[in-house]
Amino acid sequence: MKYRLTVSFGVFFVFAVFLQWRAGAFVAEFDGNDEAAHLVTSLMVHDYVAAGMPGSPRKFAEKYYVRYPRVAFGVWPPLFHLSQAGWMLITSPSRVSALLMMALWAALLAAGCYGVVRERYGFRVAVVMGLLLVSLPEVQEAAHTVMADLMMSCLMFAATLFFWRYLVTGRVRDSLLFGVLAALAILVKYNALSLALLPVFGVLLTRRFRLLRERSFWLPALVVLALCGPWYVGQLQLVRYAMEPSPGLADIPGAMWANILSMINLVGVPLTALAAVGALSQVRGWSYGEAASRPSPAGGNRVWAVGGSLLAALWFFHSVLFPINDTRYFLAATPILLLFGVAGCDHLSRWTAASFHFERPPFSAALAGASLAYMLVTFHVVRKDSFGITEVAVQLLRSASDSPGATLVSGRATIEGMLISEMALRDRAQQHGILRASKVLASSTWMGANYRLLYQTPEEVGKFLDAAPVSCVVLDRSSPDPPPHHALLEQALTAQPQVWKAEPMADKSRVQVFHRTRAAPAHPFAPVYLDMSNTLNKSLEAPAPGNSDSLRSSLH
Repeated sequence: MKYRLTVSFGVFFVFAVFLQWRAGAFVAEFDGNDEAAHLVTSLMVHDYVAAGMPGSPRKFAEKYYVRYPRVAFGVWPPLFHLSQAGWMLITSPSRVSALLMMALWAALLAAGCYGVVRERYGFRVAVVMGLLLVSLPEVQEAAHTVMADLMMSCLMFAATLFFWRYLVTGRVRDSLLFGVLAALAILVKYNALSLALLPVFGVLLTRRFRLLRERSFWLPALVVLALCGPWYVGQLQLVRYAMEPSPGLADIPGAMWANILSMINLVGVPLTALAAVGALSQVRGWSYGEAASRPSPAGGNRVWAVGGSLLAALWFFHSVLFPINDTRYFLAATPILLLFGVAGCDHLSRWTAASFHFERPPFSAALAGASLAYMLVTFHVVRKDSFGITEVAVQLLRSASDSPGATLVSGRATIEGMLISEMALRDRAQQHGILRASKVLASSTWMGANYRLLYQTPEEVGKFLDAAPVSCVVLDRSSPDPPPHHALLEQALTAQPQVWKAEPMADKSRVQVFHRTRAAPAHPFAPVYLDMSNTLNKSLEAPAPGNSDSLRSSLH
């Protein structure tokens, strides 16, 4: 049995890597705001440990941020970044390494699905469902990006399984493990707080109200408070900052419907319809004769109730308690939806056998039909596009010795994040530096609220460029509606063609690079401060050109 599980896990992992390759993930940039922040933060932790943990970790993080301003330690709980950094210490700090870890999490979630399906429907069906889970478009997308959702979902599903075991056995050990796994999931991402609702719905659906009188039932709450409390209390300011802008009551109706659609999008319409049939067959206890019934393992009936409880907890938390919508928040539900989908195939096959007097229910045919419908309607390889930023980062690092100043990048947050993460991944000596135009020419919160310009005219931006330690500017050309500071910067550059030379770019490049061709009139360079008042209650000074040690933070 363990051999089959190990081999199946290996198959799931290889399939996940194959889909990453087919999607182009190994040659694409780290896309999006969050992905770049997750990667740079993990690199920062990796480099801190690899350097022998020199001094205060907070000071090290501040120094890292002024060179690569996408460090977000504290904006999210720490466990994903710690695990990613540990993995890169074992393997290497590279794109391939980071993506292989995401493939591992996808394979682990598929292995969890394999486990619950195998106990009820056998080895072959379990392997098919595991492969199908890895191929789900939403799972593919999560595995192609360095994000915390897959890790959180694996821990949430594992916690759900131990809560089911607790309902079956009543053992303190199972309750304790549920609490530990729930705490770990919450230390990966805030959305895992939805697990607090799992026991509530579990008791309601199983009607085991006597558990409320058991001390073991309340043990997980104490475990979560003990393990997560210190972090959440100590980082309360950043936790609140990460939640801005907080949704309100007016967002609940829209979130309710949007999250129902998210559940459907997870596995597609055909499998969702089968899952609904399977759920109803378990709730109503439909039966078509003893010969057609399928044996169930010990506690088998309660696993359906616990699975339904997880679906309800995820939906209620993201629809009512914190109304927000994104399909990736529901990835932990995929094994349950597929399990209900198999139950739907089982029910329909038994109904067919009873209605048409077949000798045996055509379960295999029903499962094959469901798989075919999924392949035709839902499945597709989720592509991850390349923006040409990797080549730009390589070229900038090659020319860094000739141009000791920093690089100023301006554009959408996704483009800024791409360039920062690509350069941080390659600058292992931490010698280069990047300034984000959205932070030095303007000011806003993490989510872009409270935006204001720091310079009002192209002339003022030009004076900033003369005074700042900037030798290269990278402009995003792909945004149809650039922010005001970006437009001012572009005007300032084109107004001084004798100072800023536009470099020839590849056809697929989404950016334009400008190099300084004439020394700036301002000597010495004026210091550049990064406003960190929302997170650190102070500003950080960017390093002066040619000085790898001048990473000072100061009140400003």
